Amino acid sequence: MNVPKSTPSATGLGHWETAAADGKQIFCIVSGGYVLVGVRASKSSYEVSESSNARIDTYNDSHPIRPWIRKNLGDKALDEVDTKVKHLIAIRNKATAAPGKE
Repeated sequence: MNVPKSTPSATGLGHWETAAADGKQIFCIVSGGYVLVGVRASKSSYEVSESSNARIDTYNDSHPIRPWIRKNLGDKALDEVDTKVKHLIAIRNKATAAPGKE
């Protein structure tokens, strides 16, 4: 994979994307209980040429998807993804806590 030619842009909604030197779009989405990463042919293309995913409840500091995010989107994006996943897990845990245990 080529090094990104631009910095990732975060939408605040759990979506990070950047353009690689070869014009491909590299993305990471945190949604629906999953961390999804992949590569699209172009910004206007919906066809994904490479992808991987991880459930948020198995995503941790040693998960194999994290080095891919760091390599392709950078440390800042990885930190933001980690923060988003921790926030979603906290919301899920609070919603399923026993009454009076919040």
